[in-house]
Amino acid sequence: MNEEIELHDSKIKAIGLNGSALCFMLDAYVHRWEMVDGKWKGTGWMQPVQIILSGATLAETPDLPVLLCGGRLQTSQKTYDNKVTLPFASPEPVTLRLELSTAEVIDVHARDVSIASIGPGRYVEQLPDDLRPKENG
Repeated sequence: MNEEIELHDSKIKAIGLNGSALCFMLDAYVHRWEMVDGKWKGTGWMQPVQIILSGATLAETPDLPVLLCGGRLQTSQKTYDNKVTLPFASPEPVTLRLELSTAEVIDVHARDVSIASIGPGRYVEQLPDDLRPKENG
């Protein structure tokens, strides 16, 4: 199965510190894709997800909860625009940009990042075929 967070339509529920790590708790919109009879079948889910950014700080915390209208995760190897593989980890420096529905932007620079689901998902909908994964990836 192929899973990825779509930052658009996700919601930041909480932001906290865990030692030197900044933790974002999301109610994330997750695309789940699986190959069935040679064709991709996709479903959308809301799922609790945690983003842990080591060595990161946040100057100001927005009013929570807040919806996301987009974002980007950037490593030295790749930029993930709006969709990020789930689970995800990068041992190298990263930049996370979260665009809030309030027109605010959160930019975080960190030594590394890990992203994982932390609970069961809630089914939302079937996904349209035009959102299916590319055949080569």
